[in-house]
Amino acid sequence: MDVTSVYSKESGNIFINVINRHQDKAITADILNTSGTFSGKAQASIVNSDSLKDQFSFDKQSQYTPVVKEVSADNNKITYSFPPHSFTQIKITIKKN
Repeated sequence: MDVTSVYSKESGNIFINVINRHQDKAITADILNTSGTFSGKAQASIVNSDSLKDQFSFDKQSQYTPVVKEVSADNNKITYSFPPHSFTQIKITIKKN
């Protein structure tokens, strides 16, 4: 898995970007916040395809619309199962301690 994150000081949101490169295995991971607590529900936007051979093309871009799901956070922890061969962006607000 590849993971990056970006914090927006203005909105208080953190954006956690995860790529699960595994061909057919979902990967479950805990995301821990060490600088505060998560506030409210997280929103996960997921993009994936049924085939590893699918290529992006502008004439099929409606097929790449992210699926949006609500994710629960428990104080400073989110547990999430990242689908196989996918890109997931999790957005959540952080409450500073």
